[in-house]
Amino acid sequence: MRTTQLAERKSPERWLADFVGRLRRDDLAPATVRGYRYDLLQFLRWFSQAKGSSSRLEKLSILGLINYRQHLVRH
Repeated sequence: MRTTQLAERKSPERWLADFVGRLRRDDLAPATVRGYRYDLLQFLRWFSQAKGSSSRLEKLSILGLINYRQHLVRH
């Protein structure tokens, strides 16, 4: 599983751009990078709607991930 550091506060957009940049530097296939980007955009949209636009990724909990998984199952 790929990880990224959340030590410094970043906007979700900046975090996503940094993560995608790292995938490209790691020489992943363009289709793989697009897939990760699409899936993460979907998650970030859900997170913003569910937790409010001012919520920070640093506050994401296991419960939040479980809620997102349930959202995916329902939709």
